[in-house]
Amino acid sequence: MSLAVIAVPIHLLAVPDRHAHAGHLGRRAGLPVGDVLRSARFWLLAFAFVVQTGAVTAFLLIMVSYFRDVGFSPTVAASMPLAVGALQLTSRQALAPLARRYGMAQVTAVACAIQELGLLVLPLTGHALVPALICVAAFGTGYGIGVVARPSIVADAFGIARFASVIAVTTVPIALARAGVPLLAVWLADWRFLVLLGVGTLLAAVALIPSRAL
Repeated sequence: MSLAVIAVPIHLLAVPDRHAHAGHLGRRAGLPVGDVLRSARFWLLAFAFVVQTGAVTAFLLIMVSYFRDVGFSPTVAASMPLAVGALQLTSRQALAPLARRYGMAQVTAVACAIQELGLLVLPLTGHALVPALICVAAFGTGYGIGVVARPSIVADAFGIARFASVIAVTTVPIALARAGVPLLAVWLADWRFLVLLGVGTLLAAVALIPSRAL
């Protein structure tokens, strides 16, 4: 009830009516949704977002069990997600200036490649703590920039006039990836799921590279 009392009046005041919204759209640049869906650039970006999101979700859900299985103590295994959280914040602060200079798509592609290296090398580290932390740090780098990259890249690529609609088109496949990839990773169980996720993030990086030129 308190949410309705607070949110509804603010919603009525903040959200423009139909005529104001139409006026705002007329002053904004952007492609129609139909043109976006017919562009190769959109499908490359959508593929990258879906694959990278699925890989990130699966690793975050399974990482504690994985580290316990390879021999880490419960305390160390449970602490690994904290390292990911710390590194994602650090990577955002470090990579954001680079994104302004080189473009968000290029920086995100590099971050996904770093993430891919972390995932593929992790099975080789066994239960050695320092190498495992380095791999987790590499994963956190890609995770940190990936969270903020999608809206920025979409706005840069297609404008903001139909921004919400374009983002919405990618929402369903991203949700399916979040639900499906962890199940596939659990089915693979051992180090093979890390190879799957690493290959996925590599493909995301490859898809992002040509998207800027299209």
